[in-house]
Amino acid sequence: MPKTGLSGRIAGLAVVLTIAGAHAAYGCTNTAGSTGYLNVDGSGAAVVPSPGPAPGVSSPLSRPVAGSPLFDRISGHVPTGFNLGSISTGRANARVTARVVADMGGTIGRQAISWKGIQPNRNLVSGACAYDWRGPDLVYEFLLMHGVRPLWVVADAPQWANTLGGCTNNQSQCSMPPDAAHVIDYVDLLRAIAQRYPLSAAVEVWNEPNMGRYWKTPDPVAYDQLLHAAWDGMQSSYPAMRVLGGALSPIPYDTQDQSGRPIIGLSHFLDQMQADGAFAWMHGFSFHPYPGQPNPDIFKATFTTLASYSGLADTRLFPDELGIPTSVQATVWSEHDQCAQLVDEFNWMNSGAPDLLPGNALWAHVDGVLFHTETQKPGVSSDGYGFGDIRDDYQPPLASGLPPVHELTTYWYKPRPVYLEFQRAFAATPPTTPSSSSCGTSAGPEVEYPANSG
Repeated sequence: MPKTGLSGRIAGLAVVLTIAGAHAAYGCTNTAGSTGYLNVDGSGAAVVPSPGPAPGVSSPLSRPVAGSPLFDRISGHVPTGFNLGSISTGRANARVTARVVADMGGTIGRQAISWKGIQPNRNLVSGACAYDWRGPDLVYEFLLMHGVRPLWVVADAPQWANTLGGCTNNQSQCSMPPDAAHVIDYVDLLRAIAQRYPLSAAVEVWNEPNMGRYWKTPDPVAYDQLLHAAWDGMQSSYPAMRVLGGALSPIPYDTQDQSGRPIIGLSHFLDQMQADGAFAWMHGFSFHPYPGQPNPDIFKATFTTLASYSGLADTRLFPDELGIPTSVQATVWSEHDQCAQLVDEFNWMNSGAPDLLPGNALWAHVDGVLFHTETQKPGVSSDGYGFGDIRDDYQPPLASGLPPVHELTTYWYKPRPVYLEFQRAFAATPPTTPSSSSCGTSAGPEVEYPANSG
């Protein structure tokens, strides 16, 4: 994709910022959210959970200080956590997922909020666009109860917010950005999330916008305009809520995926972000340095690419998708390899080992690491990145001749060596550094997680 001329970029940004100021003309008329932070029953009333947030996450984070870490270290380590695949795929409920994350020592959970799922309809007469908070409310409640702050990645414009068309609301693998007239509605949603969920770790502007799977026709200029509007809107309303931008896939060159959807390479997308000054419109730059294999070369290459951009020299970094599969399609890596490589990569980022980026201090800006993902279904080969297998039990029929009850009673989690090694290191007294030499070769025994307790 050719770069847009400077005058065109400035004009485009001016349009977005003008629209951002024209709330009455283009934005939804609904209020951002209730004054409380939880609404389980969907009634609109604030409901306080019991027993409520764990002490470590019971207060909002203070306003970020330029040049300082976005998140405090925990027992000497950068905070860790997961992309919450269990919740997104229905593999486990929010209550159990929160416990699995916390039991490893995780303190941040990255959860998607689908805009088209939470705000699918718009009243053309009143302009109201009601939010459906039921799903995020439950995630928020249970993560906080277990000392885990949610990080909300917000994407997927509903049909009413993109008059250009191209996706229907039931196409889960087709994601459109808002058109220019509805950028303010995206900003309003971010504001609503910040108001309703003030104990969150951050909001993130989109997921992998350089991939056609998540942004139908990837366009770094359009992404920068959305990011700029989001940044200005949050800074004026909720300046303490961390805003993450980028969330880029590490694919190094322009190509297309197996379905023919376009992909803009990492450097190509970063070129435009730097030209637009987009690194100034975020508290932290997020990215996904997947090695995809037990070899550090691809992982290190991503950091080398980032280090070549002067605009990122003073930017906080937040790699929030990192993983190695053990059972995906025709390529299967051992559980030991998964553990050893991810532990080494965590330690490079956690300690700034000189062999990560020789002669460059970019590693010192990493403020957290999120893995993909905490669970997967046993025997499912389409996604092998999980740190353990999860299965569920259902209650049998109450009596002969009666229909099955199908009440979920128990989940069983079988942790892989990578989960066990991080758990061992973080739970030690005092906590220790995870070691690739301590990685085992097989999964641990199954752990019982009652579906509705804890």
